[in-house]
Amino acid sequence: MELLIVAGKMKPSYYCYFSGVEVEYDSNKRLFKKIKSIKIGGNKIDLAKKNETFYSLTANSYMLEFVGEIRSMTLGLVKIKPKDKRGIAIIDNQSCWIDFDLNKQGIQEGKEWMALVKFVQSFPDTNGNKIPDFPDKYRKPILRFIDINTEKSK
Repeated sequence: MELLIVAGKMKPSYYCYFSGVEVEYDSNKRLFKKIKSIKIGGNKIDLAKKNETFYSLTANSYMLEFVGEIRSMTLGLVKIKPKDKRGIAIIDNQSCWIDFDLNKQGIQEGKEWMALVKFVQSFPDTNGNKIPDFPDKYRKPILRFIDINTEKSK
């Protein structure tokens, strides 16, 4: 998460958007000391090095390519190795693709726009016009990165 804060400032296209994650950080601290807390689904996670808990994430191919850039961006200081739920390193990203149609042969790769449409379709039709209505919680931006030092947030 800390690298993603820096990356977004290096190049705007590197900024990543998250759902279900809240990060508190202190912009005045040095690199690898900025993150103060991370919540996933409202639950604070243990940031201790001894914590061996795996956290599931879903990412598009752009984000997965970015993971590969982290090692070079940090001059080898940070090495990220995606793993499956058993802790086994993922060698081939395609093995983790979501198949949007299990009835067809091969992988019917899910597209972001399809996920967005399915998500919006899950909203209730509160006014009876047969169009899903956005819940009130989406009427304002949901803060994901909160700078506890300057009160500036993204």
